[in-house]
Amino acid sequence: MLAVGALGLIRIPAGYYVYTGSALGAGGLRARLQRHIKGPARLRWHVDYLRAKAKLIEIWVAPGAQRREHLWARALAQVADGSVPRFGASDCRCPSHLFRFGRRPALGRLGSLFRRRRKAGSPQ
Repeated sequence: MLAVGALGLIRIPAGYYVYTGSALGAGGLRARLQRHIKGPARLRWHVDYLRAKAKLIEIWVAPGAQRREHLWARALAQVADGSVPRFGASDCRCPSHLFRFGRRPALGRLGSLFRRRRKAGSPQ
């Protein structure tokens, strides 16, 4: 169990997790990556609580001016083994932005999934 701000106590089963978010705010991509790599000085976002307890393995980025985290969340929901309800999604209508995989997901597999969704004209 993990205490996550306003979400309260949540169950985080063992596995590999993919979190989707944006870095369009203050400081941009550099600041967001530093926060995830070093760990936050102050717990503010849902992912900060997870990051304080979980081992970071990889960070995948797709620089650009468009918000794509909602598109990616919909795509991940189709292939993940599960998700944590409302995690990272308190400011949108997505069911979650944190997805669980029993085995380590491959960037190539997820990358092709994202490209197919974008080419199909899925709304962001």
